Amino acid sequence: MIYIFIITVIIIILYLSNAILTISSHQITSCKLKQPVRIAHISDFHNTRISLLINRILRELKSRQPDLICITGDLVDSRRTNIPQAVEFVEKLAKIAPVYYVTGNHEIRSSQHDEIMEALYRCSMTVIEDEAYQVNGINLIGLNDFYGIPYGQRTSLFTQKYQALKNDELFNVVLFHRPEMLEAYSENGADLVLSGHAHGGQMRFPVIGAGYAPDQGFKPQLTEGLHKKGSTSLIISRGIGNSLFPFRLNNQPELIFIDLKPEKQVEDGSSK
Repeated sequence: MIYIFIITVIIIILYLSNAILTISSHQITSCKLKQPVRIAHISDFHNTRISLLINRILRELKSRQPDLICITGDLVDSRRTNIPQAVEFVEKLAKIAPVYYVTGNHEIRSSQHDEIMEALYRCSMTVIEDEAYQVNGINLIGLNDFYGIPYGQRTSLFTQKYQALKNDELFNVVLFHRPEMLEAYSENGADLVLSGHAHGGQMRFPVIGAGYAPDQGFKPQLTEGLHKKGSTSLIISRGIGNSLFPFRLNNQPELIFIDLKPEKQVEDGSSK
C-alpha cells in the first residue's frame, strides 16, 4: 500500500510540474524607446495538450493586455506533430494581441515542415523569417532557427543576418530560438534577444541548478531568465511544453511579460 501511495504522490508532483504556470516579469529601459511597450513571450509550446495550462495562459494574457505576443519557436513537436492543435492555440492568442512567430528546431527538422509552415502562414499571426518589422516603435527582427547549420558557421551567419536587419535608430528586439549564442548577440550590439529551446534545463536541482539543455550539455548556464552582456539583454523562456523527456522537475512552464520603457532624461540630456 505504501508503494502505491508513493507512486501516486510522484505522479501528482510530475503532473503539477507540467501543468502549473509560472509568470515572470522583466523591465528594460532604453533611450532608444519612445513609448512603453509590453511584450508577452511564449516559447516551446510543443503541442501541449494540458487544458489547465493553456487556459491559464489565456487568462493571464487577457488580464495583462500585452501590446504584442512573441513566440520563439517549437509551436509543434516533430515527434508528435499536431498542426491543427498548434493553429488553434495561435488563433486564441491572436484574439488578445498581435502575434509574431519565428521557427524553432522542431519546425525546421520536421518531415512535415512545408505543411507546418503553410498552416502557420494562414494563421492570424505574422511569421517572421529573416525579416524585420517596425511595430510599436521598436525594430522587431525574426530569424529562422539554425538547425542543420554547422556550429562553426553560426556566429558569422547570425552576424550577417542581424547586421542586414538592424535599425540603429530604434530599439532592436531579436526573436531567435537559441539562447546559447549570447556572445554573438552581444558582439553585434543587439538590444534585446528573446529565446527558448533550453526548457529551463528540464530538471533543476538545489545548488547545481539546471541539469541539461540541448546545444549546451550538462549543467548549462543559459536556460532561463534575464542575462546581460555588454549592452545586450537576453531573456530565455523555460517554455510551455516538453519534448523527448515528458516531465519537468522544479522547473514549471513559464509565461514572460517584458515591459520596455523609455529611459528618463534629465534636463541636460543625460540619462538616469
